[in-house]
Amino acid sequence: MKQYPNYLLSISIILCSILISCDDKVEYVDSKEPQSITILNITDNIIPVHTTETYQVELAVLPENAEFKDPPLYEYISGDEEVFTISDKGLITGISVGEAVLYINSTNYPALKTKSIVSITDRTFDVEEIIIDDKFKDLTIAVGTTIDFSTKINIKPENATNKKLGYSSSNTEVVSITEAGIIQALKNGASTVKISATDGSSKFIECKITVKEATYTDLDRAGWIVIPSHKLPKDASINNAAESLIDGDLKTCMSMVKPGKSYDGVTVSADEQVFFVIDMQKEVEFDYLGIQHRTSNTNEYLRPYGFSIYGSNNGTEFSTIEENLVGEPSQPEYKLNLPTSVKYRYIKVVYSLWDTKTGSTIQLAELNIGAKRF
Repeated sequence: MKQYPNYLLSISIILCSILISCDDKVEYVDSKEPQSITILNITDNIIPVHTTETYQVELAVLPENAEFKDPPLYEYISGDEEVFTISDKGLITGISVGEAVLYINSTNYPALKTKSIVSITDRTFDVEEIIIDDKFKDLTIAVGTTIDFSTKINIKPENATNKKLGYSSSNTEVVSITEAGIIQALKNGASTVKISATDGSSKFIECKITVKEATYTDLDRAGWIVIPSHKLPKDASINNAAESLIDGDLKTCMSMVKPGKSYDGVTVSADEQVFFVIDMQKEVEFDYLGIQHRTSNTNEYLRPYGFSIYGSNNGTEFSTIEENLVGEPSQPEYKLNLPTSVKYRYIKVVYSLWDTKTGSTIQLAELNIGAKRF
């Protein structure tokens, strides 16, 4: 058993942190009486805890060979319960970022007391993996194609503290990319798009993008059925009908009332989606939509500015194909290229953007669906 000398050992307990003074001195005598306590497993008398997490305080009594008449009972006091709380068993819970003093006293051994700083910080989680479907790692797309890469990526872990990504293109004359991750194919060629974590973890992935001119082939629309989400206002001058969307006549169109508007006895509330579903009667493979506006009216406020596309094989459950594709209302016709080929029987086209200030209807003359070849 360890023996203590007969003279007094004077030891200053230095609390190396703000808020704690160094005035008190603890003197040890050659006795087996409990004389002081210390907090185990901490450095510089600071207890580090993360917000929303817990820490169990462990104590040691000095001298090591102290003898007790009764087990020591402890009282734990938080200097600021907005920073941390502590249970009567010494379990600290981090509440908010900051520092506060922890006081510990024995209720049956007055000499057993100590104090420490509890430092509460937020836990950070680094990005461990950036994930994108393999089909985007080596992708061939048509000139003019726009893809929002930010919607194609998953980051692991899900609770990563900083999920912001950086994007770059090795050949910006072929493929441009914005800070938000939207790429645009500008001309024939190849480029490597690099997607990097910005949290200092050095994680990244690279995607090879090849850009080519494409040949577009529309599908045969015979037997297709168009189902609009709302009643269509009567307008004989444009033969407003669902079937006008696939009749091949650019003088006719399908006209639908905009959300938050009324026209010719039809009202659509502002919170409703306006869309149509096309039943192609069988599953078909396609990778673009062809948009055509009627020739007898060139007012852009009557044309859709953006689309979200969904697919289904049962007509009830729809999967996202691509959301918020940007339209070209100034052009009489154009293609909405999909990033990859998909196969569905039903396609749901939701108007996602339109002129909200002028005009009460959204009009579309023709919708073609097809597959392109390079």
